[in-house]
Amino acid sequence: MKNDTWTPLRGLIRAVFGATVSAAALAGLLAGLIAAAPIVPLSFIPRVAIAFVVTSILFAVVHSCAGMVGGVCSFIAIVFAALVMASNHLAWAEFGIPIAAYPYVATGWEAGFSPLLLIVSSAAATIGIALGALLGHTGALSLASIGSFLSFRWTHW
Repeated sequence: MKNDTWTPLRGLIRAVFGATVSAAALAGLLAGLIAAAPIVPLSFIPRVAIAFVVTSILFAVVHSCAGMVGGVCSFIAIVFAALVMASNHLAWAEFGIPIAAYPYVATGWEAGFSPLLLIVSSAAATIGIALGALLGHTGALSLASIGSFLSFRWTHW
């Protein structure tokens, strides 16, 4: 950029751009997980954990890109986290969900958009996003803190 002075508007534009790129990458990773093991992100507790991790990462990215913490940044992170978690339904509709009681894989509408799946997975995603927002809205999560935690876990496993 020619004039790279920070302003709140430029910070928010950078936050939306960073959230878009990060959300696309996270949605792609989750689609790969659904293609390989569709039951894992379908279960309630793993879905809460996945939503929490997605929200935490997006809060860290948004705050880092924006250079500030605030209500608008929290709104951006929460909206993009909800979009990432909602994108799972498209992946379930595409790749299907194996049905244990029957020898077939449910695909399309019955897999990705059945009312029971929407209610249960949305409740789990809402809990995970709320927990991530509770921890991340103050700026307590940053890319550096997440990176140092992961490197500590990696070296002291």
